[in-house]
Amino acid sequence: MYCPYCDHPDHLEIDLHADGFSANLLECTECGALLTSTGSRLETVHGPVKSLATMTS
Repeated sequence: MYCPYCDHPDHLEIDLHADGFSANLLECTECGALLTSTGSRLETVHGPVKSLATMTS
């Protein structure tokens, strides 16, 4: 699965937190975007936390 922000493959992981987890929340380990999966679509919870300009250079 590709991140819709940084386009890196296989960098989406289930978002785990100390207070629990949600099976439909995914976090991109490259840019930090938090997404939710609704069927076959990804919807943004919040966008990247790293600057995309610095990741591409």
